[in-house]
Amino acid sequence: MQINTIKGIKNICDNGFTNNSAELLDPQHRIVEKQVVICRRFINTFLEPATVFSRTNSYAWKHYVEKMSGEYISNGAFIMAAALEGIEILDYDLNAVFKFKRTQPYRKLHTYVHKKQCLNINEMYNSTRYIIPDYWPYKTKEELLKVFQ
Repeated sequence: MQINTIKGIKNICDNGFTNNSAELLDPQHRIVEKQVVICRRFINTFLEPATVFSRTNSYAWKHYVEKMSGEYISNGAFIMAAALEGIEILDYDLNAVFKFKRTQPYRKLHTYVHKKQCLNINEMYNSTRYIIPDYWPYKTKEELLKVFQ
């Protein structure tokens, strides 16, 4: 059995970092490649390098990816994707924090979505209650979802 290890990061399963060897060897806890690919596309599209670690941890980031992509994402998949992208990672119990930040359009949209109490990006596209802001480059849900394909 292969234990998930990449670029100096070891002991990672779908839940995140672990020292439980049974969990590491259990096929039910393996990291799903499709989820890692989606996270890498999110990182490359909506995040940029930073000089300090973000206060947002991997568990919160995985939820942002889920809201944007409409797909389930594991905590470990997001950590693995960041490692593959060469992002500096700090192990924080099960979770991790990273040296990156939101790009300007995503930062503005994130604030807008939270102010409007929009549950997710799909709701924003499907409801007449929201107006897609001019600064957001994806005018339709289909355009946004192409980022993750």
